[in-house]
Amino acid sequence: MTKPAARPVLAVVVVAVLATMLLLSVAARADAYVYWTNDNGTIGRANLDGTSPNQAFVTGPDEPFGIAVDKKHIYWADYAANAIGRANLDGTKVDESFITGASNPRGIAVDANYIYWTNSIAPGPDTIGRAKLDGSGVNQSFIATADTVFGVASSANHLYWANYSIDAIGRANLDGSGVTQTLVAPTGGTPQGIAVGADHVYWADYGSTGSALSRANLDGSAPNTSFITGLDNPYGVAVNSAHVYWTDRALDRAIGRATLDGGAVTANLIPGASSPYGVAVDALPLPPDTAPPETTITKAPANRVKKRRVRYKFSSSEPRSTFDCRLKGKGAKKSVRKFRWCRSPTKYKRLKKGTYRFEVRATDAAGNVDPTAARDRFRVVG
Repeated sequence: MTKPAARPVLAVVVVAVLATMLLLSVAARADAYVYWTNDNGTIGRANLDGTSPNQAFVTGPDEPFGIAVDKKHIYWADYAANAIGRANLDGTKVDESFITGASNPRGIAVDANYIYWTNSIAPGPDTIGRAKLDGSGVNQSFIATADTVFGVASSANHLYWANYSIDAIGRANLDGSGVTQTLVAPTGGTPQGIAVGADHVYWADYGSTGSALSRANLDGSAPNTSFITGLDNPYGVAVNSAHVYWTDRALDRAIGRATLDGGAVTANLIPGASSPYGVAVDALPLPPDTAPPETTITKAPANRVKKRRVRYKFSSSEPRSTFDCRLKGKGAKKSVRKFRWCRSPTKYKRLKKGTYRFEVRATDAAGNVDPTAARDRFRVVG
């Protein structure tokens, strides 16, 4: 609970993949795979341990860069076709023009509600586009980024992107608010692919003096620009509950893998790719969201009100939340004394003289209710 004043709500890649934090172990999912895009117009697939690789699992794309997967589909950003492509997880029903009108897209990400992709706009700035999972509701300018953006990735509450030209990692809330272009800056190189795990954001840094996989905490703190070193030209990044994967466009043109602590580095887990760009892993089940949202009253009336009406504005720390309000006091009507659905702003009119207490609580998309409603008191004296 936050009292009226004013704590602000915080608010490809070339790859991008939905953060995958799971309760089940990776080994328990025999149908989980790693996918990557080849610059010869194909999409490859292999088991998570690198066995049974198929370099042409999907054919037909023009120049696929970023790749992402959810429970039903594979999505890719087709740089040359200015489109977002889609296929079933088994590689069938390839739709090379699932979403059109993009501008040389490089990165792509998917969550439970939307697809996100990066647009290369000359002379800039680049943008992040968004559409619903069925391809409707296309917004090519959902978020304005810095001058050149490569990768994009989504977590439960945020979008992250790689600001290539300004050497920074950007972030915004899932509703597009709270944009910061420099959550991590500088990154130590030129960030390209990006992915989000349970505790960290990872990105591929390409530098003239050495390339590496870097990572930082989800809030941008404690950046480690030498998390995994010795790479040649890392591009795409993906992460699940056990490993981080990357593509290396120069070192044997391979898919590499390491454990989440940066150990057990296998640079050539899957060799034989064709200058691979993006990489993704199956979106394994997320643990249930049990964290309640925090409700904030962003605008409240004065403590003493001469007019017989008041107006409140409020917000939630989590996107897609709903709200319940109530107004307590001897002069309040019975219909508003108990919590009931409301929206911001909420107004109360024809109030009698006396003291009142307004309360509002948010409920997030998972059904978690703020246990400490935001509160404010006022007195009608007029």
